[in-house]
Amino acid sequence: FPPVTLAGMEAVTLQNRVDSKFFFPVTLLPEILSEITEQYQILEIDGKRMFAYESLYFDTPDFLLYRHHHNGRTNRLKVRYRKYLDSGITYFEVKHRIKDSRTEKYRIRKTDIATTLTTDDMQKVHLPFVQIPQLLPSLFVYFQRITLVRIGHAERATIDVHLRFVRNEEKLPLEELCIVEIKQEKNSVLSPLFQTLKRRLIHEQG
Repeated sequence: FPPVTLAGMEAVTLQNRVDSKFFFPVTLLPEILSEITEQYQILEIDGKRMFAYESLYFDTPDFLLYRHHHNGRTNRLKVRYRKYLDSGITYFEVKHRIKDSRTEKYRIRKTDIATTLTTDDMQKVHLPFVQIPQLLPSLFVYFQRITLVRIGHAERATIDVHLRFVRNEEKLPLEELCIVEIKQEKNSVLSPLFQTLKRRLIHEQG
């Protein structure tokens, strides 16, 4: 893939966007990528094209936010810290899923991942069913990510591999799994990545 820099991605930040998720065995990834090299650029920083992430998700003691996600509730939230391990840059993020699979994303720079949320953080968690004392650290997620930018279009795609989930003392690695998320201004099945997944009967899933 031809490279793109972080600065070059500024035009496609897509903080308000439509997301489509897909997952499949990681063994299929090389042939999928080989079919779209002419339509996408790949994020490259200091010669690297795959980057390590650490995320900490927050939820209520009874996992209300997760249950809203699992049950397909339209008006729902993700609340998390995300750290880019290669650079050490950390953000606090709130993702608000609204109708038609559209997501609004708020994020603010932090010095590091914290296991408690401040009052300022909680002001961004604005839905009435979440109260400040309720949100607790729930799940750590580690993975490595490739980011693609479709040439000439408002579309990005993330490809996550080497997934590992940690909660308390429990650890769950999912090395055989690949998760792809296509992010667009508006949903379009004309995406070359979408089409190459469709040809393999890999359909959108939550």
